[in-house]
Amino acid sequence: MTIYTNEQMIYTLVEGFKNKTLPKTAWTHEAHLTVAFWFLFHNELATATCLIRSGIITYNQATDTPNDAQKGYHETLTLFWIKTIANYLQEHRQGKDLLKICNQFLQTPEASRQYPMQFYEPTLLFSTHARAFWVAPTILGTHFEI
Repeated sequence: MTIYTNEQMIYTLVEGFKNKTLPKTAWTHEAHLTVAFWFLFHNELATATCLIRSGIITYNQATDTPNDAQKGYHETLTLFWIKTIANYLQEHRQGKDLLKICNQFLQTPEASRQYPMQFYEPTLLFSTHARAFWVAPTILGTHFEI
């Protein structure tokens, strides 16, 4: 798990993402979460969502990753992670700086790549429709709102 030793590490990652200079190999699951965390820490939800969504799409274009039916930007997963991180921030932010709370989040089960599988059937989550449009969770007994 990525643990940041100082806030400059997070800032450098975010700047590389925003400037489209982050190496494609560095655009990991943890990097996605950290970038989203940074935007949500510094902006209100609607603004952060727009910046994250457009940032991922343009970053993909800059790194020759197609945004199509099989690869690139995924609307449902993006919004799922935004809401997960926003909820975490709402519950745990008080009195904590970005470095501390981001590191804490990255160590939780909610930061696991497998976390969305508690809410979605894989065939639906990885469908073309879910890639293009928000799809609400489908596993009975779970509740997740955007």
